[in-house]
Amino acid sequence: FLAPLSHIAARLHAIGNPNCPSRMQFDEAFKSWSKVASHLGGYMFNGNLAENTVPFSMISVWKHDLPYFKEKGLETVTFETWGGWEICGPHIYLSARLAYDPKADAEKIMDDYFMKFFGSKAGPFMKEYWMGIDQAFANLKCHSGGFFSLPLVYTPEFLAKCQNLLDKAVTEAREDKTYSARVAMHAEGFKNAAQYRQIFDAMNRGDFVEAKKVYDGLSTRAGEHVKAGYGSQVTVDWLVRFLRGPVEAGAKAVALPNKVVQVLSAKWCWMRVESDAPPRIEGATVPESQDIGIQNGWHQPDFDDSSWRTVATWSKTLDAQGIQDKPTVMWYRTSFQVPEQHGKLTLFFSEIDGIAE
Repeated sequence: FLAPLSHIAARLHAIGNPNCPSRMQFDEAFKSWSKVASHLGGYMFNGNLAENTVPFSMISVWKHDLPYFKEKGLETVTFETWGGWEICGPHIYLSARLAYDPKADAEKIMDDYFMKFFGSKAGPFMKEYWMGIDQAFANLKCHSGGFFSLPLVYTPEFLAKCQNLLDKAVTEAREDKTYSARVAMHAEGFKNAAQYRQIFDAMNRGDFVEAKKVYDGLSTRAGEHVKAGYGSQVTVDWLVRFLRGPVEAGAKAVALPNKVVQVLSAKWCWMRVESDAPPRIEGATVPESQDIGIQNGWHQPDFDDSSWRTVATWSKTLDAQGIQDKPTVMWYRTSFQVPEQHGKLTLFFSEIDGIAE
């Protein structure tokens, strides 16, 4: 069985996508194994690993990948699916249908799904809603899973577009209780995305009190969705695992008598330690012999970083800026103004994706 984990773990794009290095790599691995294995199966993750909160779609992924796997000799496939019909329902349905019949017409399957699940009046708007989400992820020039890519999809403009489609679907489904309930269920899933965006924006302007307030509301709603029978416990658990820590740490850091004095710029000077054999670092420290940054004084306040590249930090992932993901050491530098009069100052980072010092 082949399972796309580690460095080939992108969930956003179809296998072999020329704009996605990890899916190109998985394609090569799959082709190589198909040449030497007498039987080949796949263990596929049917969702956005490390994030199961906002509406996410793999319709275009399974439309391409399952027929492709069958054509290349894959005999069986196992899906790890976390559920949550309000946030993943359409692609879960399609994955099951194509797993039984990879040659089936995926577009006809989904047209039938949208019309019958939401009704002929609301169906067109729900199709546009879900296919918009699908294409937003499929066309994203970013390969980061988890929560990190979500702000690039759920921009204020895209949120407004989705809300408009849902509002139209609500209006069209109001005369049928079953269709109305189904649209309402998906509208609840969309509220997750809106609330996540609120949390993201609040944290990055230093308003952790507001971020925690919204987080608590989102967590409560996710639990209610589980009780209602359509939500997933994974959503509740992964909110705790991946989001609660940074939110609560920030709220604690700014609790009275503390206060936010300054929010650092989203753009920093950046340099990567290039190496033919980058170290796999274990623990919290980097040996000086493996990091030329320390040797060259990159940590000194008077170091001239004018030749370094300027990159976005919390506002955009590195791969979305065209910087290839590599397991190596990266240095960031920035500057800020210290008030003339101040008490004890603390530098707070809500979250670092990796080992930092």
